Amino acid sequence: MRNLVDTGLDLGESIVGLVSELECREAGRFGGYTWRQWERLKRREQVDLVAHYRLHGLIDLHRGDALLEHQRAQTRKSQRR
Repeated sequence: MRNLVDTGLDLGESIVGLVSELECREAGRFGGYTWRQWERLKRREQVDLVAHYRLHGLIDLHRGDALLEHQRAQTRKSQRR
């Protein structure tokens, strides 16, 4: 199941039908690869790196959510005093 949002941006496709070229480039940079090096990687290595890049982003989002919730709880706690 895919949820797509039309941003009006043409990001191209690098891993055909699944991942935009832009996201592949960012995943490559995340892994320390140049674009030329990325293109020489085996498809499985590219897929694994995109997954790692996405998970890293999700972990950062969850960390930010947890920090925000902690700050809100501290604010509520201090307002009760």
